[in-house]
Amino acid sequence: MVHRRRIRPILPVLAGLVLGLVGCQVQGVGPGPQGTAPPPTQAGSAAAPATGECSDMDGPDIPGDMDQARELTSGTYRACIEPADGQVGKLGDVFSFTAPDEGPATLFVVRMQGDSGGPLIQATSYNADREKLEFVGAPSQGAPMDMWLNVSAGTTAFISAKSAYKGPYTITVEKRQVGDNSEPNEERAVRLELRKPHQAFLVGRINGAPETDLYTVKAKKSGFLSVVVSDVPAELTAAIEVHDQDNRKVAWLYGANKGATVRGAFKVRKGGVYALRVRGLGSPPPGAGGVLAKHATNPYEIAVTPGKGASR
Repeated sequence: MVHRRRIRPILPVLAGLVLGLVGCQVQGVGPGPQGTAPPPTQAGSAAAPATGECSDMDGPDIPGDMDQARELTSGTYRACIEPADGQVGKLGDVFSFTAPDEGPATLFVVRMQGDSGGPLIQATSYNADREKLEFVGAPSQGAPMDMWLNVSAGTTAFISAKSAYKGPYTITVEKRQVGDNSEPNEERAVRLELRKPHQAFLVGRINGAPETDLYTVKAKKSGFLSVVVSDVPAELTAAIEVHDQDNRKVAWLYGANKGATVRGAFKVRKGGVYALRVRGLGSPPPGAGGVLAKHATNPYEIAVTPGKGASR
């Protein structure tokens, strides 16, 4: 039989309230700039339920199905998770995260944390096409599990949470708007003009895939084109793969170390169109939500000019 969980948003602690008050969502509470989150708020004035137990204040059922996933926005929520005993393929508690129809992508910073001695949360993220992206597990019972979703405008991503132990847990969500308007594993070509710098964003690995920024440039005459990628995030190594119009690799350029500027040149023929794939190699360490958000809001710069000057 499929077990169901119950969820209700947290009610702030107020002296004198009796047990059984109905909670309300606490808006605007989430991980701070470094991915930290406030401790779980205890609803009501009565003692907390024993480890592994869930009270009625842990809310309505959470469907274990993407079609009925519980949508979360910014705020702090409470839930009760139950193990999927012998139920192969069971998704667990499923939550959805939707970005606005217009504007850039939305970065959802999500933390799930079991009560002390309670469930050990394991979570899997899925993109809008319901393809599995990333698996993250808390290191121990009661420890936080951090995950970041970069959701492109007008689409929905999902997180399913599981645990081998029954018990209450807290979910905190912070929603941030970022500069990049596409998912990291999505390639959208940008036409570069010679001698005109262009800014974009590198966040490394997010949503389980390395980000790739795709550019094209047309050579006005035969010779060489030089390329410079600067303002690379300190935690990432930038790399550039250059292909000609027949999709043959003609150059591979990369930074000497993390955060280093990439400089190089490649041979071109007049009228040729070349594709430049820029990648940020590396990923933020667990719990580094603030680092990831910084990558998604501080742009790098790419510039292509005639000649071999960049390789000197």
